[in-house]
Amino acid sequence: MQTFETAQLFRASPEHLLRGLEREGLRIAARSGKLEVSPSKAITPKARELIRKNKPSLLHLLKPHPISERLGSFNAS
Repeated sequence: MQTFETAQLFRASPEHLLRGLEREGLRIAARSGKLEVSPSKAITPKARELIRKNKPSLLHLLKPHPISERLGSFNAS
């Protein structure tokens, strides 16, 4: 059965999708260009579909970024 939250995730931005999946108990990580989702037994068919459809965006959100990119225009002087 699809929960209200899962239904809302179909229309969510990648950031909201990630947070919503985490609220539903899933842990998602990017490793070597792949998504690792656990616990695997908790992945519903709808969640699996959302993850597959949004894989590129989720990988981008989860991959480490260079420190210069994270600091943005921060200037220490």
